[in-house]
Amino acid sequence: AVLAPHLRKPPAPPARHALRLATAEMFLDGVPPHAAVDGAVRLTRGHPKARHLSGLVNAVARRVSEAPHTWAEAAEADLPGWIRKPVTAAWGEGAAAAVAEAHRAQAPLDLTLRDPGAAADWAEALGAEILPTGGLRRAAGAQVSALPGYEAGAWWVQDAGAALPARGSLRAPPFRPWRGGPPALPGRAKRRRRGGGMSDPIPPDPILPDPGLTFVLGGARSGKSRHAEALATALPAPWLYLATGQAFDAEMAARIAHHRARRGPGWETREAPLDLAGALAAAPAGQAVLVDCLTLWLSNLMLAGRDPEAEGDRLLAVLARPRGLWVLVSNEVGMGIVPENALARAFRDAAGRLNQRVAAQAGTVILTVAGLPLRVKG
Repeated sequence: AVLAPHLRKPPAPPARHALRLATAEMFLDGVPPHAAVDGAVRLTRGHPKARHLSGLVNAVARRVSEAPHTWAEAAEADLPGWIRKPVTAAWGEGAAAAVAEAHRAQAPLDLTLRDPGAAADWAEALGAEILPTGGLRRAAGAQVSALPGYEAGAWWVQDAGAALPARGSLRAPPFRPWRGGPPALPGRAKRRRRGGGMSDPIPPDPILPDPGLTFVLGGARSGKSRHAEALATALPAPWLYLATGQAFDAEMAARIAHHRARRGPGWETREAPLDLAGALAAAPAGQAVLVDCLTLWLSNLMLAGRDPEAEGDRLLAVLARPRGLWVLVSNEVGMGIVPENALARAFRDAAGRLNQRVAAQAGTVILTVAGLPLRVKG
């Protein structure tokens, strides 16, 4: 809209891009017109297929600089017809107007923190909100290098949608072994399939963590805890481990020690044998949290005379608002024989009901079988 009045037809792309750049420099960045015009001319002269258009670029850029009102009018311009017409036909004038308004608004700025545990402090310093991914979002962009924390490298610019997959891809997918050997090199398996011979096995896609609530189920020694730990550690440390188990005997003490040793550094452990809802509510925003496990928590409640349904209600209320990646582990206890005594049957039924409620609320549900994670939801 700004350039069209000064052109009979669109010039070659290199010249057109140079004119667009000069226009943006003058009216968005405040570059003096003579400098913007000179830069556009130099760019055009330096292009082997557009140097003959440098005179045109010089003349058009100067005319644009002399008519700043055209930029002010174009800034509020509507959607181009080739966009507005199909949008209006499909969704109506209201949707088209909303799309136009969204295009006029300044894009938000997403930031990924080096230390997710400091999300609340950086959100206040940067005037940003904390996202479910643990990163931050400023409603309006800014000069990135002028923001607090830029010089110290406390964060980097990264779209929220790319943050988790990018981190997860740096780690080997847990419990996803290749069947029969390493994967084929690109193209090799296709060539072998066309030839009718055996093809190299191709590993399945890894299950990467999604923001929000992830529920990992499995039987005893199914690999559920190890897989849940791998999901949490796909995000940067520190990680929070909410332990529900209690060392009532030597066997349980040894099991707890084994889990602690396997997790290694970077983990903060908090005991939550009964008040799991309170422990989750107190978890730092943006930090990866692992709860291991719900079945031990349920048994603690029943032995302490607490009401499992009421405590489940409290837990589900907190789980409705995860403030980062929360991974919950539980046992699948309903696939065996009917327990002999009434207490065991009551526990089995309560565990089944709790698992159903958590699974219904979780965005991702994973069932581990013989060390293999199977995504059943999300």
